[in-house]
Amino acid sequence: MTRMTSNSFLWMSLIYCSNLSLLLGIPMSYPVLWSLAVEEHFYLIWPTERKLIAVAGGVILLAPVFRAICHLHAAKTNFVGAGCGYNTWNAADGLALGALFSLAVREFHSNRERVLQMAAGCLVAAVLLTAVGYPFGITTRHTTLGEALQVTPWNLAFTALLGAFLLIGTSSWKALVTPEILLFFGRISYGLYLYHLLVFHAYDRLAARFVPRFLASLSSWESLWLRFAIAGSAAIGISYLSRRYFEEPFLRLKQRFTPAVQ
Repeated sequence: MTRMTSNSFLWMSLIYCSNLSLLLGIPMSYPVLWSLAVEEHFYLIWPTERKLIAVAGGVILLAPVFRAICHLHAAKTNFVGAGCGYNTWNAADGLALGALFSLAVREFHSNRERVLQMAAGCLVAAVLLTAVGYPFGITTRHTTLGEALQVTPWNLAFTALLGAFLLIGTSSWKALVTPEILLFFGRISYGLYLYHLLVFHAYDRLAARFVPRFLASLSSWESLWLRFAIAGSAAIGISYLSRRYFEEPFLRLKQRFTPAVQ
């Protein structure tokens, strides 16, 4: 197995620019960090709340244009290492759409009927965009249109799903979307996303070193499930400990800086 990390990628990650490493010719050693970098960049504009609606709308409109430009540039120069889907300006429209939906609910005091209309509108837009774009290659990123818009219907559909969960979660059917197991995984989801790949890599290296004969005696199906059970359980345990003893103290700090609600 190749070395998982490089010093250059580590420095890029420390300044939340791991998703830009490919532009500098630095291999993305630990891929899960790219989306966290996009989130951190988006959070930089979140405090500009009064202008956030305009900014989010601009991101939603411009991100597909940037992806199309990236695709055309890569095709023209054979620069396939640019990582069109990783760069913040190409990947932030999903976050912006969720932010816009949240602002519409919160700032305009939308009622349940309005939330239902917005969710339905997002779902209809997702279906129509897919249907209209299908003949022009929206289902593949080998075309400019596909590179630009393939992810957009998914963003719209998941925004609709978020709206549906908000409606169900504030109704008498609340139990359907708040089972304990989902709440638990939601609580540790940040750590689980961050650590799971590292844990699976560690399992692969340790298993290949200490029990190679045992692994060789298993079928590919048995080996896959054993890997999932052991490494997955370890990742969940580490994520729980991280949430309780590492993340929680930092999360409690925000109470010192958040004004008390009168």
